[in-house]
Amino acid sequence: MSKLHNPHDSFSKLCLTNSAVAVDFLKAHLPESIKQRCDFTSLRIEPTAYIEEDLRQHMADILYSLTIDKKPGLIYCLVENQSKPERLMPLRFWRYQASILKKYAENNKSAKQKLPVIVPLLLYTGTQSPYPYSLDLADCFYDPVLARQVLSQPARLIDLSVTSDDEIKTHGKAALLELVQKHIRGRDIIALTREVVALLRPVYVSRDLASNVIKYLVSEGESQDAAGIIELFKSETEYRSEAMTIAEQIEQWGVVKGMQQGMQQGKLEEARAIAKNLLARGLDFDLIKDTTGLSAEELNKLSTAH
Repeated sequence: MSKLHNPHDSFSKLCLTNSAVAVDFLKAHLPESIKQRCDFTSLRIEPTAYIEEDLRQHMADILYSLTIDKKPGLIYCLVENQSKPERLMPLRFWRYQASILKKYAENNKSAKQKLPVIVPLLLYTGTQSPYPYSLDLADCFYDPVLARQVLSQPARLIDLSVTSDDEIKTHGKAALLELVQKHIRGRDIIALTREVVALLRPVYVSRDLASNVIKYLVSEGESQDAAGIIELFKSETEYRSEAMTIAEQIEQWGVVKGMQQGMQQGKLEEARAIAKNLLARGLDFDLIKDTTGLSAEELNKLSTAH
């Protein structure tokens, strides 16, 4: 009999993908509080090939789907048979589960989209006994106590839409970011620029940052607002040189754009002249349309004028 490339993984996966074996295995090892909520008659084997290959290089894994409290649920079982156990195994589990949930979300899109709970299991068959490391993700961090506190809470939300401008203005230099981002889409850009200028009077920021603020305001405002924005920064802040540089760039951009538009207009006039000539010769309408790139409406106008 030829030797298997990884007989331990192969044998474990062969057994755990057998439904009868899998059910008994899960009944034996799931926590009682979870086991009582599972409907094992709904157990299915799910693919795991989409999980990042670098994460699964040395281990066998099996993903089961089943209903838990009549809702979709998943059980992810990883088999570790390495002679040297992995200290950061909880991080590996976290990455695996993130991949699983990402795939689930992609395949189950809906207006009321929810995610299934994943119950992680590690089947350890290595040579070192007992298993030497914690499977608590918090224990992977320098400060496990702080990690548990952070991991047990949702991400902190900074909702600028419900934060008053007065409060934002107490946030020091960060107020520049927050005030602009809060109002950039829905407020008169000149009025917003006045607010930004007022923020900059008592506070110094780098000239690069000031330049980027000006560019952002100009780019998000209407074209007719650009001069007003530039003038406010030139006359009421110490960033006059930055404002003048951007004004020059806008002027140069306008010249280039005008040249481009002129070239486009020239090409259009040339195409019209060619079309008129071909129409006069009685060539096929569709052929003229394909040759010149003009629309049927444009050609009809030329034909009528002709």
